[in-house]
Amino acid sequence: MKKHLLSCIALLSAASICAQENSTNLIIGTYTNSCESKGIYVYDFNVQTAEVKLKATSEKGINPSYLTVSEEAKYIYSVNENSLKKYD
Repeated sequence: MKKHLLSCIALLSAASICAQENSTNLIIGTYTNSCESKGIYVYDFNVQTAEVKLKATSEKGINPSYLTVSEEAKYIYSVNENSLKKYD
């Protein structure tokens, strides 16, 4: 189930990426309450081959459901049900 969800998100994200870039960061937030999810996952996503490779995870977040990246691409901001967190 998780693989299918990741595939759908990756394909939707690829549609909004410029074709001349070979790869980009794919950032996914997941719920953490009743599972072993680590919260935020960062993947290297190849837009030409649709391959994804895990780059990093964050265990600091609690249910990071909506994510956005700062303008300078230095921070990931997350919305969750418990508190406001900022991740480097």
